[in-house]
Amino acid sequence: MYNEVHQYDLRFVAGVRPELVFVIKAEDYAETLERIQVLVERSQESVNTYCGHEVAFLHSEPEDMFGHSKFGYQGCGYITRENQEVWFRITLGAGSECHYATSTFNLLATALLPPLEKSVVKTNQVQQVDIETLTSNHHINGYGHAVGGYVSASLLEWLQSYAAQGEKIGDILEDSVPLPDEVVEAMEMTWRAVSPKDMHEWTREIYGWIRPEGHFSLNCFGNACDLSVYPDERVYPGRSVRLGCHNLDSAQQQLTLLAGLIQLCQLAREEPKHRLSC
Repeated sequence: MYNEVHQYDLRFVAGVRPELVFVIKAEDYAETLERIQVLVERSQESVNTYCGHEVAFLHSEPEDMFGHSKFGYQGCGYITRENQEVWFRITLGAGSECHYATSTFNLLATALLPPLEKSVVKTNQVQQVDIETLTSNHHINGYGHAVGGYVSASLLEWLQSYAAQGEKIGDILEDSVPLPDEVVEAMEMTWRAVSPKDMHEWTREIYGWIRPEGHFSLNCFGNACDLSVYPDERVYPGRSVRLGCHNLDSAQQQLTLLAGLIQLCQLAREEPKHRLSC
């Protein structure tokens, strides 16, 4: 069920080792850590199985010389404070680091899904997206790294406005516009960071579209692998809509498509009168 209460924002930080970031209010840090600690205890065995060996979860470690605290499975990320916010930053890399990152993302998304009970800071912001992820190498029906959830009405409105002003793709998607360049670039950057060098060429499989009703699709290497609000989802004014995926089987695919979704959310927050890139 979609949670309208603003819990967190998502950010993409570009770089050779890009970051997926959960941003929460500083006042909510203690309760969030309490939830994380409970989830770590409950999920340790399944995370060990997923990663193929015993992994440690680090949180609230002593700050280093830069004021950072290690965070996440095998310390794959770190925590910083930015003004009145806390940033849980997940650093992306190849090999085993992919599984540490997807496990950490899953943990944070799960911890922040139910409304925080002790939050006292009121805001007019709405939750842009609610995300749920799966992390399994042995899922019986495939889709071991599926992503689902809900997209808010406010993000849909931004997507509708973007599609209305862009240059149409043509061909079979004649009523659609391409994704913003920044979204494609975030996915390409992430794919290069999380995949082996001999797979980097498959950035050419990364693309996507936005339709006038707000439906969209993010696509990457794989057998019709995508993360989308599909055209058969009914869109009603002021209501959220379901987010779904197809053939999302690997950690690399999940992280790549999450990066695109997060960059889309970031653009909608930062460029409400968006600068068209098509």
